[in-house]
This record gives sequence, C-alpha cells and structure tokens, in this order.
Amino acid sequence: MLQSKPCLWWDRPISLVCYWVAMQTDTYMMDNSEHPPRGPARRIAAVETTVNKQWTLATLLGVCMIVAVAGGGQGDWPMWRYDAGRTAAGPVELAAALHLQWVRELPAPRPAWSQEQYKLQFDRSYEPVAAGQQLFVGSMVSDSLTAYDTRTGEENWRFYADGPVRFAPVAADGKVWFVSDDGALYCLKAGDGSLVHKIMLAPKGRRVLGNGRLISTWPARGGPVLYDGTIYCAAGIWPFMGIFIYAIDAQTGRIVWENSGSGATWTTQQHNSPAFGGVAPQGYIAATEDRLLLASRTTPACFDRRTGAMVYYKLSDRAFGKHAGGYQASIWGDWFFNSDVLYRLADGEGIVSTAARVMGPDAVVAFNKDGAIVAYRPQEVQDPNKTRAEAQLKARGLWMFAPAGSPDRIHIQAGRRLYVSNAHGNIAAIDTPAAGGKAAISWTHRVKGRVWTMIAADERLFVVTEDGLMYCFGPRQTASTWHSLKTVDPPEVADSDRRRARRILDGSDKTGKAYAVMLGLGDGRLLRAMAAESDTHIVVLEPDAENVRAARMELDAAGLYGRRVHIIHDDPASALLPAYMAGRVVTENTGSARTTDVDSLRRRYETLRPYGGAAWLFVEQAAREPLRRQLDQTGLYGGQVQVDGDAVVLRRTGGPPGSADWVGQYADIANTVCSKDQLKAPLGLLWFGDESEFTDVLPRHGHGPPEQVVGGRLYIQGVDSLSARDVYTGRVLWKRPLRDSGAFGVYYDASYVSDFRDLTYNQKHLPGASVRGVNYFVTPDRVYVIENAKCRVLDAATGADVAMFALPPGPEGPARQWGYLGVYEDKLIAGADFASYTELPAGGSGSEVKLETFSEFFDKSASRRLVVMDRYSGETLWQVAARHGFLHNAVIAGDGKVFCLDAIPPYLKQVMGKRNIDIPDDERLLALDVASGH
Repeated sequence: MLQSKPCLWWDRPISLVCYWVAMQTDTYMMDNSEHPPRGPARRIAAVETTVNKQWTLATLLGVCMIVAVAGGGQGDWPMWRYDAGRTAAGPVELAAALHLQWVRELPAPRPAWSQEQYKLQFDRSYEPVAAGQQLFVGSMVSDSLTAYDTRTGEENWRFYADGPVRFAPVAADGKVWFVSDDGALYCLKAGDGSLVHKIMLAPKGRRVLGNGRLISTWPARGGPVLYDGTIYCAAGIWPFMGIFIYAIDAQTGRIVWENSGSGATWTTQQHNSPAFGGVAPQGYIAATEDRLLLASRTTPACFDRRTGAMVYYKLSDRAFGKHAGGYQASIWGDWFFNSDVLYRLADGEGIVSTAARVMGPDAVVAFNKDGAIVAYRPQEVQDPNKTRAEAQLKARGLWMFAPAGSPDRIHIQAGRRLYVSNAHGNIAAIDTPAAGGKAAISWTHRVKGRVWTMIAADERLFVVTEDGLMYCFGPRQTASTWHSLKTVDPPEVADSDRRRARRILDGSDKTGKAYAVMLGLGDGRLLRAMAAESDTHIVVLEPDAENVRAARMELDAAGLYGRRVHIIHDDPASALLPAYMAGRVVTENTGSARTTDVDSLRRRYETLRPYGGAAWLFVEQAAREPLRRQLDQTGLYGGQVQVDGDAVVLRRTGGPPGSADWVGQYADIANTVCSKDQLKAPLGLLWFGDESEFTDVLPRHGHGPPEQVVGGRLYIQGVDSLSARDVYTGRVLWKRPLRDSGAFGVYYDASYVSDFRDLTYNQKHLPGASVRGVNYFVTPDRVYVIENAKCRVLDAATGADVAMFALPPGPEGPARQWGYLGVYEDKLIAGADFASYTELPAGGSGSEVKLETFSEFFDKSASRRLVVMDRYSGETLWQVAARHGFLHNAVIAGDGKVFCLDAIPPYLKQVMGKRNIDIPDDERLLALDVASGH
C-alpha cells in the first residue's frame, strides 16, 4: 500500500516543491566584438557590465568587512562544488563589480551519456577547480588535464591519461588528483604537471568499449573528494564485474583501505525483487567526519569514512519515485540532498521532496514552486498531532527573492553572494540580505550559451557553458582576450603512404563507426595516412612513453586526439583488448610488437571483428612466407592467410566458434525458441553505452518484436525507426525511419509519452508481438519490413532500399494489410489481411461472459490468406485462403514445408462455449510444400 509522503512546512508562508530545470534550446547570439568568430587569439574591447545601484549602506559595509576578513579576496576552489560536502558555497567574496578578463574556447564536450540519462550528466561540460593562480580542467574529449593561468587564460601545461577525464579534479597542497576512465587515479605536481603517482584502481588492465571509447572495464567514475588528508575515489560501474572503493593517503599515495566487496551483495532490487547487485558509482563522492556518500543513478550509498564498511544502500527505495538518484549528493548538517529529495544522513531515510541548490553556512538556498529564490533551515521536529513518534521536517524560511530575468539555476555562493543564470546566458550576482534586509541583484552579464557551472577563485568568477566556452570575470576593467580553439594541420601525408592505407582499409567500414588497432606507432606515417584516408576510430598501442606523449600532442593540436585517434601506453603484445572490436589490426614493426609469438597472434586474432576483420602484418620479404606458414598452422578458427605484397594478411571469416543467429519472434522460422548459440560461462562485459536515442527502442511494456541478430549485426525496432548495430561494438551501422509499419496500437499506443523526463507509468502493458508476431524479418542479405499492405526490402549491410513488394489480390479484392511475415530459404512467407474474430462470441445465452481486456488483439493475431513469394523478385508462387485465419505464431517452416494452423484462438472458443455458441468443427492443421503449396 502506498503511503503519503510528508510535505515541507514553513514558519513563513513559503513552500518548496520538487524543482525541475526545463532545458531550453533558444540561445543568444553575442555581439561580434565580444564573441568573434574562430580565429587567432585577439584583444577584445572591454565590455561594460551592469552594477545594481540600489544598494543600502549596510550592504556596502558588509562587503567591505567580508573582503577585509578574506584577505583581499584571495581564495581557492579546490574541488567540485568547493568542499567535501559538495555545498557549492565558498567563504571568500568577489568584488561587487566584475569585468570580463578572457574567454577560452574548449573543444565541444563529448559526455559519456546522452541527456536522456539525465541522472548521469556528470560530464555534460567541463568542471574546473582552482588553486593559487591556476585553473585545472579535465577533458572528456582529449583524455587530459590542463592547467591554465587564472589571470590570462594561457595554458601552463597539459597531462594526458589513457582514457577520458570526466570528473573534476582535487587541487590541494601543491598537487592535483584526478580519475580517468582508464581505471586509474593520478596525482600530479600542480606547478608543472609532472606525475607523482599513478594508482591503478582497476584490478586488471582489461579494456572494454564504453560510451564510444576504449576504456577500462572498471572506469574510475567515483569522482574524487579530499577529506582530512585522504583522497576517496572509486572504480567500476557494473556491480557484477566488481566495484572498488578506495581511501588513499594524499601525502604518500598509500592505500589506507579498499572496499571491493560491495558490488555483488544479495539485496532487494527495484520491484522488491531480491538479487545480487550493489552500488555502481557514477557520480561525485561526498564526505563528512564519519560518512562517505557515493552517488550514482540510484539513491546514494553510504560508507563509513574511516573503515570503508557499507552503512546503508537503499537500492529498492521508491518512496520518491523514479526520479530519485543522480550523480550529485550534497551534505548539510544532518541531512543530504540528492535529486530534490532531502534524506537523513544517519540512516538514509528519505524525508521530503524539496529543491536545494546551494548549502550555505547558515541556510539552504533553492527555488520555490513560483521560481523565487528562497533560503531556509531544515529541522526535524515531532509532530504534536501524531500519537506515535513520527518526525517531520520543519523548514524555517529566512528570506525570499524573486529576481528579474527568471534565473533557473543557482550555481554557487561566494561569501554572501549567490551567482545564478538563466536559459539565455544571463548571469547575475545576488546579494543575500542581512537580518531584516532584502536581497538584491548587484551585478549582471550575458554570455553566449547556457551556463553549466561556475566557480569563484583568485578574486575571479569562472563560468563554463554547456558548449565548452570558459569565461573569466575579474575585479579590474581591462581589455579582454579571446583564446580561440586552434588546430594545426598534421604533417603532409605522402602519396605512397596514402596508397598503403587504402590497401589496408579496402573492403572495410571507413566511417567513424569502425575501429582499427595499430600495434605500435612506428614512424607515425601510416597512422597519419589511415587517419587521412578514413574516419575510422584508430587505437594505437605503444610501449614508449615519449613516443606516446609526442604523438598525443601532435594529434591533439590537429583536433584528432580522443575524437578519432586514441593512443594507449601499453605493450602491444600483451595489452588486454576487447574481443571482436577491430575491423583492422596493423603492425609496421613485427619485432617490437612480437606478433610472431603464437600467444600474441592468438590474442590479436581475437581482437579482429568476425565476418571480415583483417590483420595486416608488414614484415621483411624473407619473413613473409615463414610467417604465413606459422599462421596457417596455428589453427585459428575461420582464419585465412595470404601474402599481399609487402604484408602478410590474416582475415577472419564467418562468426565466432559456436555463434548463431536469432530471427523472427522465436529464434527461427521454425519457432523453436531455442538458440543454437553455444554460450560459455563465465560471461563478461563486451561493450556498453554507445550512441542511442530515446525512441530507438520500443517501450518495454508494449512487448514489441525482439531484437534480431544475423551475421554480426543487431537489429532493433524503435518507435518510428529500424536500426542496425554492430553486435560486437554497439556502434550504429544504419538507421531507417519506419512508415506505416503497424507498430502503433500494437507495440505501443496512445498511453506512451515520448519524453525521457516523464517517468510516469506511461505505456500500459500490451500483448504486442506475442499475439501479432513480428513486423520485420532479417536474413544475412536482406531486411523485410512491413509497410501497410506492402513490404519494403532493405540491404542488410547498409539499410538502403532494394525493392518494394506488394501482396497479390485475393477473392475479396486487393489486399488491405500485410499480416504475417517470415522467410524460409529463398521464400518470403506472407499473410494477407487480418482475420476478424472478436464478433464470433456475440450473443448467446451466456452473454454475461465478458471478453478479456485486450480482446481487440485477437483481430491482429491471424491472416486470411497465406502467400509465398520469391524473396528476391517478389513474384507470387502460390497462395491459400483460410477458413478462419492462419494464426501468426503458429506458422512455421522446415524440411521443405510450411506448417500452419487455420483455427479460432483457444480463448475465444472458450468464451463461445460459455455463451452456448456453436464452435465450428472445420479447423485444420496444414503441411504445404513450400515450393508449390500442395
């Protein structure tokens, strides 16, 4: 039974409700003098900002007092949201009037998850921190951490990791700590970016394709926090693969404690189902004297800060709906906030839905339901109207302010000022009131784009937009500088190198959706040529650290690193790569890559994508034939070896050993519901989280057609589309819109809401494909998709149109709808027009017997005629009419025959019997020759 949730009540008439930021798409185009087009760095004329003149004398005196105490406004912003509690409130106040100092254009952010995963937007844009006169910015694009001068915006140094840097670093005591998707925690010297420690949080160096990048199987996505001289962080996001939580001494890099047992615990899941599971850190860690909070997609998990023991994790808690959970948790006193819910820190009990954006020293600041900014102090009290002990939350309202400009984000508090923004790029400083006073806007400015984050440090306000523009505002009016995102052309590629690259890439997918692996950089010429001749994503394994750094810098300057090319510092012969990922594996230097070693050859062969992946091994002439013989004798499944000019080429044909396809509704045209795929335990993660849109998959409650897998491709029907993906990497191969496919009303209906923010029960359960069957069918070379009374034929590899087939007319005239669909060998089996059943049980003496809720689906369950065509030409070979209807899920084929059941659905016969209606006795089971229909 559902229980009502408590409401927040006030000493003053101010109410808080669950606050949701509505993403708006309109942007403000800045004046060219302030935001010039991309080009070299230039001086920009000073832009006047607006200072509210309606200040009281008390307000001005308060500013002077705070600035004096703060030592002239100097201060750091050492970690995400300022401190270990993630309060977003720093004590040092900025100048009343701020002026634009510089703007730096960063590469367009490439977050791990699309906005549909709104609880995991930890890297929607850049998250800087600051210490001294340096700004430290991690990059999810170029896998780097960069230090910028706070005064000028100039780059001081850059350090590259082996994977994306998705979380804000921690800067303190002359060091900078950060985590990466490569599964490591790094510690650098803040002064020059040199490496102090690299601590592997992941248990092994095994890698996986995750969010479109090659990363650790255990990416470090527990955003680091510093508390009492200790760094806390976590790696691993899939509980069944292992979760690793660490406390690390910030001075020595020594592991204080490790919790590796909280990933697979027997616990109650959603829908009150017990199963193995656990915390999956993808968010920032918050800390207090006694507690650690690990944020993720679900409600935060709590651990003992000193020992690492789990205190609580309420995975199945649905008291505040599906919106609960998310990547950020902020602590204020005895409570913490997560996704607009206030929880008790001691036991994790959810108390009330309430918005909270900044946790100041004296109050929590949030928006109320009318968009006004409010400050309040929560306190648990005993409700005097309750007969038993039951705590409620009392919130004492301190002040309320409804500023002009409709700000919808409160970013930070610096001293007693709040800094806010709206959807149009307007930012403002709001002076919070002293006792008995009123809040007021003291400064405004406008930037280009939607503001993502702000920090206050070194007397300056730093603002980052969702598009990757970073602004600096300071106390002195000066000409400002625009640092454009500049790219440098890589060295020119020789024609001979281009020809070599074309040889390698010939016959492969040359788009950015494919992967290639190079075993060693060599002299870099072939890498440049392959990058120039295709959009393939190239992964390079290189053991020499200096070569790695030089190549990363060159490619980053060219705008390719992290986007198109990824260089990993590892031994090419022993690096643990995902199976099946690479369309091409290339080596120029067989000796350094040790590719003639049998174990290495087998390992790299496993890296090749089935169905056509190829390894190009460039060796000296005398070594080619011996290498070819050695590969022939290795017994690699599906391997074909040949000498091609100056290279030995090893191709992988067919699928992996023991693999099989899955087509139609029930595995094959015979409806065996039995996969012939020979799975071998244990199973592990191969890839996750590549590109996808909300409507690419049908709502699960509609029970649409299952995914179909043929020839290494995964086919998925969406609400209005059909897409093919590489089953081995998850990348989208093609996507086609669907028109008149008959999905609406069968696989989803009007109860479906196409909005990922709407988590209401917005699609009722439907019988779907369990009654109607599939509306598309896949073969190795063709995809057949129903379009009203026709069937569109697509090329299975490209999604391009091949043909359009029409049903032949029947005794009652032209076909109106295409019902059943299946393929057997070279025959297309079709159903023409739906049989109507729901009128059969009409009348009768037992008319009080009602039909079930989804009775209308019986009229989608069978076809009036069965038609067999040539699947290549669409020529009709034969057809047969039904007496009642050929039930779709009872049409099968095998041994040269089509078997079909011409009958009334059993449930309807049962209802007819209860209503004393005569049931026809002419139902039949047919076995027809697939070629002739006899």
